[in-house]
Amino acid sequence: IEQLVARKIDGLAVTAAEANALVPAIDKAIGAGIPVITFDSDAPGSKRLAFVGTNNYNAGWAAGKAMAEWLGGSGQVGVSTFPGPDHLKKRLDGFTAALAQFGPAIKIAAIVNDEGDVAKAETQITAMLQANPAITGIFCAHGNPGPGAAAAVRNMGLKGKVQILAFDFGAPVIELIESGEIKGTVGQNPYLMGYMSMVLAYSAKHPTEVPSDRPGFGHVPGNIDTGVTILYKGDIGRYRTVPKV
Repeated sequence: IEQLVARKIDGLAVTAAEANALVPAIDKAIGAGIPVITFDSDAPGSKRLAFVGTNNYNAGWAAGKAMAEWLGGSGQVGVSTFPGPDHLKKRLDGFTAALAQFGPAIKIAAIVNDEGDVAKAETQITAMLQANPAITGIFCAHGNPGPGAAAAVRNMGLKGKVQILAFDFGAPVIELIESGEIKGTVGQNPYLMGYMSMVLAYSAKHPTEVPSDRPGFGHVPGNIDTGVTILYKGDIGRYRTVPKV
């Protein structure tokens, strides 16, 4: 980001893998008059102009509601995630809150750190299932652990007994939903994230007569929620090919 600021670019769209790490660089860009839009994962402590992406608390809520329905309101679940990113914390908060409302008899038996890696997810989830044999549902809080969860359930001989809710729709997740090893996934709208980030960056760089609460920049909304949908076997086929622009 600092190198881009030095090049005096016209705008910046950035996703923050860690909520606080990019704050100084983002603030430096804003100070230089460069509009910064965060997308997918926010840096809320920065001076960025807007965030475009999933309302991650709501995404977790949708996941928790779905899991509660799958398990009939009772049972034990495990979660695969990793510490650091602000959006993953919010997803887990929403998931926990929805379980409390729609499945008060459901207990989160374990939360494992997959370190954002499929292989580590498989190892950690296998250990989780061994230590907690009553688990009947697994929530994968981001895109990587879904295939790892499926492998762990397969290796433990629990296919059909443990329901897996993945996140996003990469090719491996699509294939595992089609084969029945993953029941469903939380589908975000990454195309809209990218599209609206560019629109907002352009609008911020080109002020109009519309009043702006950020002097020197055009008026843009502070937050755009691109939404999620729980996708099942009948929904996932359309995501096998990238739409043409």
